[in-house]
Amino acid sequence: MRILVIDDDEQMRVLLRQVMEWSGYTVIDAENGRKGMQLQREQPVDLVITDLIMPEQEGLETI
Repeated sequence: MRILVIDDDEQMRVLLRQVMEWSGYTVIDAENGRKGMQLQREQPVDLVITDLIMPEQEGLETI
């Protein structure tokens, strides 16, 4: 399963990536909603985990 983590907090992205990869998932991450949408178009994923409040494009706009 491929997972996309979108969060403007780098420490949170790193933590989520480590936990998910340790559990056997493939993880890509983005620092904002715009980048996350671009990655999803280029490398479709099965699950998106996103922060709701971010600069540039919030999580709800991204979904």
